[in-house]
Amino acid sequence: MKRRKLDNPTARKLRGGGIRQSRRLEMLCWHVDHLKANVRILRELADNMERVLGMNEANMADKVFMAQNEIVRANNHCARVKPESTRVRGAAMFEYLPEKNSLIDMNGVREIEAREDLQEPESQYFRNKSKQIREEAEKRRHNQEPVSMKALFGEEVAKWKRTRGQNKKNM
Repeated sequence: MKRRKLDNPTARKLRGGGIRQSRRLEMLCWHVDHLKANVRILRELADNMERVLGMNEANMADKVFMAQNEIVRANNHCARVKPESTRVRGAAMFEYLPEKNSLIDMNGVREIEAREDLQEPESQYFRNKSKQIREEAEKRRHNQEPVSMKALFGEEVAKWKRTRGQNKKNM
């Protein structure tokens, strides 16, 4: 009788689609209410995962399966957090911002800018920090001079450059 190879339960669940190798959470983080809800959801997720790890009657593959279900449940809770996302899923609206010299995805940003509950004075910390960064950049820009070989060595540089048709032998 041929001896059958024992099958790894975790690999069997991966092959069958019961579990995945990684899971992710997508959390909204542009409003203070989101932060409070996310903290609550993450604490609840951590408690549930510790409860799953503490189960003695379940094998490792079942623990992984239950933990991934808890992550999916937390992700579903994150999707229902209010205020809802202003972004259209899958749509990107890139705009070039010359002050940042880059493309920025502005999908939903205009709606957030128009919200009354988010209108508040600028944080004093970031105002001072950005002013300090601007001043340091200005000092660096002011103190730097374009370095050229001619400025360093004078007219001697012209002698170093090869003229057309010359090589090392006939220099």
